[in-house]
Amino acid sequence: EVPSAIVVVDSPVFDTEPEVTEARKRARAPAGSASIHADLDAVVARYRTIPPQARYLDFVIDHVARRSLRQVETPGGGIGWQWKFDPTFWTAMGGSPRTFALPYLDQIGCRVALLRCEEGLVDAEIGRFMYERMGRRTPVVELPTAGHHPMLDTPLVLITALRTLFADWRHSNPRPPAV
Repeated sequence: EVPSAIVVVDSPVFDTEPEVTEARKRARAPAGSASIHADLDAVVARYRTIPPQARYLDFVIDHVARRSLRQVETPGGGIGWQWKFDPTFWTAMGGSPRTFALPYLDQIGCRVALLRCEEGLVDAEIGRFMYERMGRRTPVVELPTAGHHPMLDTPLVLITALRTLFADWRHSNPRPPAV
């Protein structure tokens, strides 16, 4: 089924991919080596995003970290905590989703918008490149002061941009792809 709209949030299509590099490092770990942590608060305090960014809202990062862990039984029969991260995620997407997506930018047949974070991965040059590749019909909106993970540092800015975009999309007609 074809989506009626897509919003891309600070995801470049031709930049280096720190997430893939980090996932490959983790995937090289021996099978079954997923660590089990005894202290929930200690492991939550170690939560990090890839790529890292300058700012986070503490209560948001705590919320996300706690929901990124699952309770598991330890080999000794106790209770511990393990990250929900799937080390095969990036390889399942072909190892390089941004490179994979590049040839399809001009074939997107639904509404699409690019939200570019001021302090994120999509700089002005990448934003212009993606805008051109998508047929010059895509709004490119900069989220001021936002890092790559705007839901973790500027969620109100992100929500405002999305609500504005959706309000426009509710009453406007999408333009067909450039031919």
